[in-house]
Amino acid sequence: MTLTDGLNSKNAICLIADEAVVKLAANAAISVLTNSHKLPICFIGTSVAVCNQFTQLLSKYNAVIDARVVSEEEKTFLLKNIWVNPRRKDLTLGTYLRLYIPKYFCNYDHVLYLDTDVICIKPIIELFNTLQSTNYILAASRQNPKYHPNTITHFFNAGVMAFNVQNVLKTYQEDFAQCITLMKENIKTQGAISLSADQGIINCVYENRIFEISNKYNTQDLAWRKDVIDAEVQKASILHFCGRHKPWLKDGRNKKYWKWYI
Repeated sequence: MTLTDGLNSKNAICLIADEAVVKLAANAAISVLTNSHKLPICFIGTSVAVCNQFTQLLSKYNAVIDARVVSEEEKTFLLKNIWVNPRRKDLTLGTYLRLYIPKYFCNYDHVLYLDTDVICIKPIIELFNTLQSTNYILAASRQNPKYHPNTITHFFNAGVMAFNVQNVLKTYQEDFAQCITLMKENIKTQGAISLSADQGIINCVYENRIFEISNKYNTQDLAWRKDVIDAEVQKASILHFCGRHKPWLKDGRNKKYWKWYI
């Protein structure tokens, strides 16, 4: 499924979802459309039904949507090569589909990926202006070191990542193969390389090609922390509710900063 009207824009937002989190993905997308520019929305769904639901949820916003369904072959391939951390039941197949973003959306110059537990609260178009021709990936430093692999000295959070697509594509096949190799090794070692799914793998493979952005574009751990203050949120452009205590759950934290847009 591909909706092609207006896809000449060089910049886009990308969300990924299965049936369990498609409403959250739509909520994140609508937060961008509401609080920032009307950027095209790229979407990877695990089924046609998921793509249809996502598109329907955004129907009243006149959004340009470029939706792709991951193939059964690709799903089977990934499932054979991922280690599922028994302590991270929130990490689903959709988490690993970030690896396909440059391949699926090669017609864009820059794609900003957002996790489904984020909301945009201020304009973010200036983030794209920081992408230089020499950049590969822009991301914010990980604020919680709990899931850092031992081999990485400067770890980045993969929940908000800006891809310079054309640069990433130059070595995509080699980098993807290296990701798969590390994922297989992660299975053998039960998470020695990465306890946090593909996030550690991406950090390992792209370690010297990830450029740091301000944490205002990825204010993290709002579903963990108890020390969040209004002044910190007021400086943020993107709030990331990574952590166990999601704000839409009964035991959620920092609920006052979360907003449903759908």
